[in-house]
Amino acid sequence: MNFSRTFFFGSILLLTLLIGAVAGTMYTRYQYTTYLEQHSPQMFAATGKGNKMNEVIATIFANYVDTLNQKQFQDDAISSILSQLDPHSSYIPAEDIEKANEDLVGSFDGVGIEFNLLNDTIYVANVIPDGPSAKLGIQQGDRIIAIQGEKVANIKIKNDQIIKKLRGPKGSKVAVTILRRMGGKYASLEYTISRGPITLHSIDAAYMLTPIIGYVKISNFGAKTYEDFMTSTQELKKQGMQKLVLDLRDNPGGYLNAAVQIADEFLENKKLIVYTKGNNHSEEKYDATGDLNTLENTKVAVLINESSASASEIVSGALQDNDKGIIIGRRSFGKGLVQAEMPFSDGSAMRLTIARYYTPTGRCIQRPYEKGHTEEYYVDMIKRLESEDTINVSKIPDSLKFKTAKGKIVYGGGGITPDVKVKLDTNNRSRFLLEIYRNNVFNPFVYEYWDRNKATLQPKLQKPIDIYNLVDRETLWQELLAYAASKKVVDNNKDAIRSKNLLIQRSYAQLIRLKFGQKGYYQIENDIDPVVKKAIEVL
Repeated sequence: MNFSRTFFFGSILLLTLLIGAVAGTMYTRYQYTTYLEQHSPQMFAATGKGNKMNEVIATIFANYVDTLNQKQFQDDAISSILSQLDPHSSYIPAEDIEKANEDLVGSFDGVGIEFNLLNDTIYVANVIPDGPSAKLGIQQGDRIIAIQGEKVANIKIKNDQIIKKLRGPKGSKVAVTILRRMGGKYASLEYTISRGPITLHSIDAAYMLTPIIGYVKISNFGAKTYEDFMTSTQELKKQGMQKLVLDLRDNPGGYLNAAVQIADEFLENKKLIVYTKGNNHSEEKYDATGDLNTLENTKVAVLINESSASASEIVSGALQDNDKGIIIGRRSFGKGLVQAEMPFSDGSAMRLTIARYYTPTGRCIQRPYEKGHTEEYYVDMIKRLESEDTINVSKIPDSLKFKTAKGKIVYGGGGITPDVKVKLDTNNRSRFLLEIYRNNVFNPFVYEYWDRNKATLQPKLQKPIDIYNLVDRETLWQELLAYAASKKVVDNNKDAIRSKNLLIQRSYAQLIRLKFGQKGYYQIENDIDPVVKKAIEVL
């Protein structure tokens, strides 16, 4: 689930940021044939006198007291070297390459479900429409208790183990045993799924907020993002959209080309979108073409937060610097380093930072960092959130102030500073809320509630807002308190009331997700979202 829109706590926050930063590494593709012809792709394969690295490695392998796994040793050494350069250069072992590219490439072969591993139980969180599992009738909320006849519940199984068991080449089959509540009792159902191609979409939601304001949520910038974005916005225009809320919060980035294409839709011909430059790479500019710009006359509000990174910042910066639209929310992550993927002969790859991204006014998107201090780089994000990132623009030096063509002042120093700031809402924070999430109570509660009430709810839920009439708020709240108490999470501090509205609304949203997917989830979630409300007000 998405915690960063409502609260951040300790390790949950750090994990979110670390995942976001890794996922946000810009996977820009460069043709490095010439480079690889001149430099061996084997990190330790160079020969010749004076190569201390080779001498060190050879000496260790020849003399070390214990047996070494040479592959693992070299993998670890490469990772260590890259970690001393900057926070985003990275090494990817051969076995992880496919997974690392999956979200961006937009497809893989599998069974067509998304799952949550909760309390050592695999819950089906989403069934991808028209996928292999959907065609067989597997449903959201089902529990997977066995795969290929082997028990997978209550055995401390890990996420990566589940993925390996469920994925496989197109046409191959996998048997799963499902536990489903039927008629007040749980039934065990057997399915044999024929794996097939699964298309991943990065548009989580697209719908009309008001009769004239559309809403599009982009989760990342992948190979299919631009195509999906165009389909979504054209459909919204048919529904009367004149203005757009583009939600890039918690979007860690992705392909540069997708970001450029989407920004191009809003900008006039030859307007600068972004440029890159580095010591060993000449400046490269990306301009709007004028061939696209189907949204040039559409007023737009872009939503960002501290987990909006990389390609998200390129789009935000391009629109802000070109006086197109308004940026709303909290200062973005500040990931403006360009990585080029350099493959090695064993199938692994190095993603090496080769340049920096700059917005049209000349702002460097990358926030400051100290080489070799990656941990501190991410801890700084926690400090930003704890202080609510209340940047005092009057104290920003003139060297970090930039002016747009229309005279608006925009600020550098890392990340994109919004035009309209919306502070993190801390009024709903409570010790009880922390314990609910720390003890993994919330999602299992929602799944069990759906199981008990699905027979009544499913046929009556015709549209997301029906949830408000079908599920009584106070009853839902009392059931959540009782369930939490059964898991030894009790309101000892008597502060649960502070989080009541948030937890009820989040329960509604999660229940709707089980029926309508991500689009329905955001329709309910956005009902109380202060940033979305501000965007509607501004537009």
